[in-house]
Amino acid sequence: MTSVEETQHRLRELIEGRLSPGEAEELHQRITSEPEVARAYAEAVLERDRVTQLNACCDHTGEPNGGEDCGHRPSMFHRLCRIFGSER
Repeated sequence: MTSVEETQHRLRELIEGRLSPGEAEELHQRITSEPEVARAYAEAVLERDRVTQLNACCDHTGEPNGGEDCGHRPSMFHRLCRIFGSER
């Protein structure tokens, strides 16, 4: 894993609350002092928000829950659900 991939992985762990308080503090320091890490953190938060939104309106196969229309374009909606749905 490259250092960029490792940082992205640790940022996801931070967002999910899986880091120790010391590790979280260290990463927060990097977020506030390194623009590239701050940008990666913002992207990770947006990704988490998109996945949360998709999971709210589709099941792990990419099919809408209960036939509800969540407003996503079907092609992109189904593709993203299939990509991210396995992470549930």
